[in-house]
Parts: sequence; structure tokens; C-alpha cells
Amino acid sequence: MNIETKTPLYIRGTLTETEVRNKVAAKDKPDFFAPCGIPRIPGSSLRGMVRNLVEIMSYGKFEFVDDRRLYFRGLADRNTSLQNYYQGRLNAASAGILFKRGMHYFIKRTGFSPIPRADAQVKVTALGANLAEFQHYDLGTHYLVVSGDMQGKNNDWLIDKPSGLSREIEIPDQDVKSYIDDNNRKKNAPHLTELAKTQDVPCFFVTWTDAEDRNRVSFGHTRNFRVAYQATINDHIPDPLKRSDMLDLPGALFGDERVFAGRVFFEDAFLEGPAETAFEDEKTVTLQGPKPTTYQHYLVQSDTHMSGFPRNLAHYDTRPLSSIRGHKLYWHKDTPEYKTSGYISSIDTKLCPMSPNKTFRCRIRFENLSKVELGVLLFALDLPDGCCHKIGMGKPLGLGSVRVTPRLFISKRIDRYRNLFAEWDPPLADSSEHGAGIQDFKKSFEQYVLRQLGEGSAQCLWDLERMKQLEKILRFDNKPSDVKYMELTVFRERKVLPRPTEVR
Repeated sequence: MNIETKTPLYIRGTLTETEVRNKVAAKDKPDFFAPCGIPRIPGSSLRGMVRNLVEIMSYGKFEFVDDRRLYFRGLADRNTSLQNYYQGRLNAASAGILFKRGMHYFIKRTGFSPIPRADAQVKVTALGANLAEFQHYDLGTHYLVVSGDMQGKNNDWLIDKPSGLSREIEIPDQDVKSYIDDNNRKKNAPHLTELAKTQDVPCFFVTWTDAEDRNRVSFGHTRNFRVAYQATINDHIPDPLKRSDMLDLPGALFGDERVFAGRVFFEDAFLEGPAETAFEDEKTVTLQGPKPTTYQHYLVQSDTHMSGFPRNLAHYDTRPLSSIRGHKLYWHKDTPEYKTSGYISSIDTKLCPMSPNKTFRCRIRFENLSKVELGVLLFALDLPDGCCHKIGMGKPLGLGSVRVTPRLFISKRIDRYRNLFAEWDPPLADSSEHGAGIQDFKKSFEQYVLRQLGEGSAQCLWDLERMKQLEKILRFDNKPSDVKYMELTVFRERKVLPRPTEVR
């Protein structure tokens, strides 16, 4: 199989033992992945790229999901439904003292009251300290909790110290983990579970009962704290797409780590030609992680949700729950969005990308596949003319567009055991000499899916609406000209992503 780079390609290299000892950050090392000095695309990267497309094309299960409980703070959100929901959750909030006993965390419920910022300043000055945001102070009978500055905000909060009769609430381990995993809190906000290991910590919290009648807790530092959604990400996946008892085509091909091994094996793809002239000069890019809290991108938004002004968008707790929108893919671009100046070590990444028009070669081995199974594998590799795959880092910035050209070789098991040189002398034959070619296997898969979907009248799989959307985003020729990496201000506007076929 040949892999041709159509845009710059970057796969991060590994750190040496010395660099690990010296605590070198991986993002500060721009080298391309090249064990023993030989540039290559790891087989694991190819496997992930292909499996993602196999899941989409075969209508497989939505399986690899980071099922966690997300947090939000909707005080001034542009989505009115989220504002109202957030305010309703806060209206039911209580104050308490967080502490750890043994291996578990607890909260003792207590009272609270507002205090003007000027009076809070006087009390902190009397302690010989300076008033600082996101801090708390022990005032003897109370704790003073200071939040961040905000327009129109005049008060901080006094939280009573609990009495011996104060009710004690145990925090479920899952809720503690959810709090720890919330990586969108401000960097200068206190980490309550860390502080609670050595001291009592004042906090605010809300409780609720989940679908299995278990008590849940969400807690934070200030009165307007980040609250956990009651529903998890997995709750938004339709039941047929997450049934563990159903074996789908991706599972049959790639295996299940708990039950059986896969039957498709991806080898590394090695660069053809000299490596010395294969790379571009060092570049700098700004890459952020996924933002699943951006519900207008990740959840289906119906016409009802989007009606009226201000917006009435569905969020993660809107009832009935909205479905996950689908698989995440990236548009092809002609020119990567490199950073033109400066390097900020906390958010920027250095890289030396592979130049366009370079070729890698690799093998994908398989065994005991049916015609349909081999067909879906080839369907994911042999894309329509003008379409390309995406692989590596920087995909949203325009890196990683590659064109895959597969060749199919089929080994006849009986001949192999009858003749020692059956596959070597003469050379391994192309599949056409065995009575079936790539298009024949693809057709077997195509007809199978159309039958299962009851779409017998369709001429080909690409005629279906789902596949039209996929083809649009895979198309390298005639790609949209106005797509770019989304900036933070655009996220705040809560703009709903259009369908791929609506993008021009």
C-alpha cells in the first residue's frame, strides 16, 4: 500500500532516555517519528485512521468514548436555556466543609451568608493578610471565601464552621474523580480535593439522585461554582450504538481486548527515498485539546432547540437527552495554519513536518476474513477519486492529508501448504488472478450494508445521506475555502456547526 502526503504531515517523535531524565517536554522536541533514524508512520496510527472510517462506513457501534461527567458554568452564557438551568441548580446549592477521612471524602453541611467586598477586605487585613481572589481565610467562627472579580459583583461569602450535629455527606468516588478530571477550571482556582487531604476546606455543593437512585454530589470553591452535568457523555449515545452484546464489523475485524484478538495487522509505513530532503523547516503551531463542553458542536440541535432569541440550544442535561452528533473528522486544507511569530511554551508545539508529495509504503496483513469483512477494509482504504485520509497531529490546522493507494494480494492457503514456493516463485500474484479484485470485495460489503438498512433501491453506498456527508468532508479536490481553526471567541458565540454538505 502506498501513502502519498498531499499536505505536510507530522507525527511526533519519541523522547530519548536522557531527555526523559532531563524532563524535556515532548511538545518542545520537533522531530518527526523516526526510530533508529528511519522516518515512518506507526502502524498504530494507520490502524486508528482506518478503524474510525470502518466504524462510520459500516454503521458500527459508537464504542471508544471518554465517558465522563462534564462541568459547566452558565452564569452569562449566550444560551438562555443553559443560563436558566445553571441558576436553578445554584438556587439549590448549599455550603459545607470538605474533608478527607481514610480513603473517602465527606462534606459537612453548614450555613452561609454574603459579605460586602469592602468588609471582607477589613477582616482579611486584620489577619495581617492581603485579599486575593480564589482564596479562603479562617476567621475563627467562619471561613471567608473570596471568588474572582466580575462586573457587578460586590459580595464574597462567609461559610459557618459546622457544629458537632452537622449532617455529614459522603461524596461518591465517581464524583471525586469527575472533579479531578475537570481540566477547564481556572489555573489559579484552588484544587479542593488536594487541600482536603490536610485541612478542612469550605465549599459549595449541590446534590441530586441519578437514574439508578444513587445520591450524587457536585462541589466547588465559590457560590457560582462549576457544576457537573447530571448526565454523562455516554448517556447521549443511542442504545443500539453501545450494546456490548452486539458484535459489529469493526469489532469482528479489529478484535476485542477482553474477548478475542483482531484479524487485521498494520505494519509501520516507511518513507520511500532520502530522508534528508523530506522535511520542511521547523514550525510552530497552537493546538488545543477537544472541547466536549461545546455542546452546540457535539450534540444534535433540532429546529426546536434553535428557535427563538436568545438561543434555546440543547445542552447535556436538556430533556429528552439529545444524541451525540457523530464522529469527529477534520476538513482538508491547502495551506496549514502555522503560527507566524512567537512561542508560548504552555500552549504551542514545535514540529518539523514531512513535506507534501512524499511517499510511504506499508503492508496490512489479514487472515480469515469473509468477503464482506475484506470489503469494508478495502472500502475504508480505497476512497472515491478526489478523496483523502487524515492522519497525524495538526489535522484541524490542515496537516495530515494523505492519499492511500492499496493493492490487494490474496494467499491461497491450500496452495501454500502444497508448494513451498507457491507465493515466491512466481512472485505473489495480484488478486485479479484469483478471480476477485478490490472492487468486487467492496461491492460485497456495499450490498450487505444496503440489505441490512433496507436500502435495496440505492445504487451504491455513497448515495446514502450519511455517506454523502462523509464524502464531502473527505474530499480533497474541491475542498471548502472558508474553513479555519476555530478561535475561542467563536466558541463563546455558541454557533451550531453546519452539516458538511452545507459548507461551501
